[in-house]
Amino acid sequence: EALDPKYVGQATVFVSHAYKYKVSDSIECMLRYEKEHPGSYFWYDPFSLSQHPPPGGTAPTEQLIAAFGDRIKEFSATLIVASPWENPEFLARAW
Repeated sequence: EALDPKYVGQATVFVSHAYKYKVSDSIECMLRYEKEHPGSYFWYDPFSLSQHPPPGGTAPTEQLIAAFGDRIKEFSATLIVASPWENPEFLARAW
């Protein structure tokens, strides 16, 4: 509702990252990717699907699978945000 509709569409690229990364680094990676692949729409989970419940709760695996499981099949690419390059954090938490 807050974005111009030209910036909203069916996600085509899944962004794999770690939550401890700077959002600006992830966005920079998306912008660079979009320059090479115009018309890309990104699934960036902090904006699409929170994996972190309110304090004191737990994120039910079934809920995450229902919200995300079928969508991953729709993406045509995965953009990996790797930082630091020699030992990327996302590899330690891949699920």
